[in-house]
Amino acid sequence: MTARIKIILLLLLILILTAVSRLYGLDWDQGSGRFYVYGTFPVVFVKWLAVSLNLDSYTGIMHLGRRVSALLDIGLVLLIFLITRRIFSAGRPALLGAFFYVASVLPIQLAHFYAVDTFMVFFLVLGFYFLIHLYFSRSLFLKSLLSIFLGLSFGLAVASKIRPPLCPRHCPRVSGLRSSYQTFTPPITITICCYYLRLFFPSPGPTLSLCRLAPGHPAAEPQSNFQLA
Repeated sequence: MTARIKIILLLLLILILTAVSRLYGLDWDQGSGRFYVYGTFPVVFVKWLAVSLNLDSYTGIMHLGRRVSALLDIGLVLLIFLITRRIFSAGRPALLGAFFYVASVLPIQLAHFYAVDTFMVFFLVLGFYFLIHLYFSRSLFLKSLLSIFLGLSFGLAVASKIRPPLCPRHCPRVSGLRSSYQTFTPPITITICCYYLRLFFPSPGPTLSLCRLAPGHPAAEPQSNFQLA
């Protein structure tokens, strides 16, 4: 058997594995409109914003969701700059990091879609921003305040797209600061609480049944269903 034939056979095997893994189980939702594996925060937030701005229609929600995604991605560029400048204490690496992200293809694509990825990444990076300031902060009051913001940011990230909680396993001591255990225990506790609160919170699905918690709100009406775009 020649090397060319081996390559062709291996390619066919790869294509077969690809077909099996992509085509098997396409009816994963079993026709249930309440099966919704993504986070509910982006859907509920954009729905509430659309109702508040009188844009409660399929087209209005679609364009509003895309604009929110674009604005969050713009904010993410600013966070990348601030985090890089805080770590390297220099403006040039921060500018390069922000520029490389701006020039990346996937973020440009996601910013044009009403999807949960931009929400999740923004709040996750925002949490890291608070985490960095928390680590270098000496004020107990500021540590407590940053811990709250950190927990909220990571909680919203999980509520946007479900992912395992991210907790630092080890962090070296810094001279003049408290131990890493004392520094990270409050935000880790808040983050885990937000995570499990999100897991036990009822999933609204595309029908936004979560809005029924607010009787009389226009979003609570059955005819307010919409699809993601």
